Amino acid sequence: MTAKGPYTGVRLSDVSTLFQQTGSAAEGAPNCSQRTLRRSYELAAAAYTMDQDNWAEAGWRDFSMLINRTLLTGAMLNSTGSAITDLTRSTLQTLAKLKMSALNPVEQILGLRQSEEETNSLKAIVMLMPQDGLMIVGISFMGTGKQLGDWTANLRMDVQDGLHAGFLQLTQEFVSRTGQIQFPYAASELKLGRLTLADIIEAMKKPDCRFRLWVCGHSQGGAVMQVFIDQLLREGVRRQYLSGIGFASPSVAHPGRPQPEGGYPITHILNEDDLVPRLGAWQHMGEYLVFTPSEYDRRQMYGSAVEDPCHREAHDLLMRAQTAPEALLNGLAILRVLHMQSETSLRRVLGEPDQSPLADLLNVGEDSIIRFLDNVDSLTERLEHGYIAVSGEDCVPPMTSLTAEWNMLLSLYGLSAWIRAIKDACLLPHRLYRITADEFPAYRYIVNEGLDRLQHRTTLNQQPTGRIGGAGAAAQPAFPGRPAGHTYRPRPAPKLVLPTPNSAPKLKMPVTPPPSQPAGLPSKALNRLSRYASVIRLLAASRTKK
Repeated sequence: MTAKGPYTGVRLSDVSTLFQQTGSAAEGAPNCSQRTLRRSYELAAAAYTMDQDNWAEAGWRDFSMLINRTLLTGAMLNSTGSAITDLTRSTLQTLAKLKMSALNPVEQILGLRQSEEETNSLKAIVMLMPQDGLMIVGISFMGTGKQLGDWTANLRMDVQDGLHAGFLQLTQEFVSRTGQIQFPYAASELKLGRLTLADIIEAMKKPDCRFRLWVCGHSQGGAVMQVFIDQLLREGVRRQYLSGIGFASPSVAHPGRPQPEGGYPITHILNEDDLVPRLGAWQHMGEYLVFTPSEYDRRQMYGSAVEDPCHREAHDLLMRAQTAPEALLNGLAILRVLHMQSETSLRRVLGEPDQSPLADLLNVGEDSIIRFLDNVDSLTERLEHGYIAVSGEDCVPPMTSLTAEWNMLLSLYGLSAWIRAIKDACLLPHRLYRITADEFPAYRYIVNEGLDRLQHRTTLNQQPTGRIGGAGAAAQPAFPGRPAGHTYRPRPAPKLVLPTPNSAPKLKMPVTPPPSQPAGLPSKALNRLSRYASVIRLLAASRTKK
């Protein structure tokens, strides 16, 4: 069986070495040979495409797909040998891909405003490979998708059991389905009436177990991978039966949470230009292999964006953030500047073709700019609550200088270039894959061209990475909100109650207060009157034309 991965060309069949320790591997860490990392990249990408053909050709069996709360598993999905069963299997795969597509605008708003207890955006693919007397179960968790509801878990940042609450909730959703994820081929081989993932996990608590668990994920999927393996270890699953590989994984744990004895069998592949590994909580589980790109690498991964001076400066500002609270302050400063823009400017810029993904994400139409501002307000509230939960501070600091820097950048380059630069600086270093074979997203480039330059680290580098287009940057001023001698004091975020889809849009004040107002005490009443006055003027102008 010679089926190869579509993105790296690695053979998908030879996975027995995943659990063989090498002399250079840290204790408890998975085997991180170049073939293992490329194969893990292919598995991580499979959660985005849900394509099974290459894997099936390589000998993988017993596929299952979990998409939000829809589980496709069992004999119906895995039957082969007749035209009807093959058609059924193909149809179910197609339905799975359609379900992963972006929702319509009404469903997008419902997804954003669902209560935090109803986070259900998890997407995963599960498969099994019999090899050399072992049965290796591969699990891949997808990162944040196109649907607004996919962001709900990311933004639920309060502390639960020492973990990021949103990532923990996604993991618990998957764990609750392990008793339903079936392996009919393996059950037949072992002469069992039924075999589920829950049965396999239970067997992995015992010595001389034939099952192995290989778990991968990108971005949000890398976070779920960490929490899932942490839960398995605490339940008694033996560490030597586990292997976790994450790409662009955010942190998931808070200080004070004890590690299992022997550490985590987890390795993270990180791009040093990527902001996402600095998000989430405070600590990752496992160790790091970090890629520091050269100027040539950046041109290959990010294309013409590296030549844009606005992109360079936006990346500099974003990469000053070395922790999750600092990254949240950066996000809040950007939203404050966005709030300061006129509705006319926002409508014009968000209507441009190259800004359409942002407009689609925030559900902007020709006459829905108020809905856009309402969604920005909701995001601001969540980031503020997230900052308080993660940092342990009592409130969000004023961020006057940071907001001024982002506003200065906008003044220099204009709103359209400013939005595009922030979007590219966040997304381009973070991308895992694209469908076309001639594109080289950052992490695909790393696993194909940069594995021999990965640097092993036991802690994530906290030093600024410098200007994206230069050799390095001067030391930057510290972020507010984390004073010297600060003692970490985790506290839950206040309960955030979002309006229902049928309620009237909230017309909120700009985050940056007018000059007459003290910092941190803006007038909601003045803002509300200003927004209503703007709407009245538009109606009056329309009536005059008639």
